[in-house]
Amino acid sequence: FGVALVGKRGKTAFGPTLAFATQRKGKDAVAGLSDVKFGMEVGGFAETYLNSMIRLRGEMRQGLGAHKALTADLSGDMVVRTEDDRVVATIGPRLRWGSGGYNRAYYGVTPTEATVTGLAPYRPDSGIYAYGAMAGVNYRFSDQWGVYGFAGYDRLTGPAADSPIVRTLGSRNQFSTGIAATYMFKVRR
Repeated sequence: FGVALVGKRGKTAFGPTLAFATQRKGKDAVAGLSDVKFGMEVGGFAETYLNSMIRLRGEMRQGLGAHKALTADLSGDMVVRTEDDRVVATIGPRLRWGSGGYNRAYYGVTPTEATVTGLAPYRPDSGIYAYGAMAGVNYRFSDQWGVYGFAGYDRLTGPAADSPIVRTLGSRNQFSTGIAATYMFKVRR
C-alpha cells in the first residue's frame, strides 16, 4: 500500500509504500533449509499516468525482519474505472528485482544447507528474479469502505530460476491471489 504525499493520484505522485515480506518455512520445502521470517518492506513509489488509462509505477523497498534487503518492482497497468470510481479494474505486466541479500534469502543454499539437504550450494547475486502480470478489481461499497481482489502470475527468471530450490523442489511458474477489505481516507494538505 502507498500514500501519495507529493503530486496527485491519477496524474503523477510520489510517496511512501509498505508491503508484506512473506515467510518461508524451510522444512516445508526440504528438511534442513533455513526459514525466512515474516516481515515488512518499507520504501517509496513513483507513479505517473501517460493518459487516463495507462499508469506506470516503480517501487523500491527495504526489508525489515524478513530478508533485510532491497527489492524493486516496475509495473505498467491499463486502468479502467466507472465514472464515479466505484469500480476500478487494473491489468498489466510486472518486473521484479532483488538485491543479492534478497535473492540469497529466498533462493540461496548455503554450504551447510547443501550438506543437510543434498541440494547444490548456491549464492545468487542481485538481479531481475521474476516477470509476470497482475489483474485486480477494487469495488467501493461507500465513500470509505470497499473490497479489493487480485490474481497474478510470475515467471521466475535469472537468480531465482537458477536456484536448486526452484529447479529441484519448486516451479518457475508462481501464481498468487488475494482479497482484502479496504478503507479510504483523505489527508487534507
